[in-house]
Amino acid sequence: MYGRDVGAYRSTVSSQYLEDNFADKVNIKLYDNQENAYLDLTAGRIDLLVSDKFPAWNWLQSKEAQGFEFKGDDIDIQDKVAVAVRKGSKLKEAFSKAIAEIVANGRYQEINQRYFPFSIY
Repeated sequence: MYGRDVGAYRSTVSSQYLEDNFADKVNIKLYDNQENAYLDLTAGRIDLLVSDKFPAWNWLQSKEAQGFEFKGDDIDIQDKVAVAVRKGSKLKEAFSKAIAEIVANGRYQEINQRYFPFSIY
């Protein structure tokens, strides 16, 4: 990876990871949207792209991405995804309880495996 042109979506955990760990080792190119990063990867203007796994996997399913693949190990960036609900809403408790239940009973993993070749939880 050293000396390569590496892209990432600007102001994301992926771009911060690159800047924190590889700024002196690679040429970092940041993009204002993910689509432009994919276009430069496809056109050969960057050698590789650091991205969240789900958007990259989704793009890899497209016709434009044929010939590209995931490489290397996952980066443990402790990225968290959240759902926003109105303060004081009982929806937060109900949502949290429902997620905990399907994780505990295996239903979440079953659904995950149906749609993704990797865990998103």
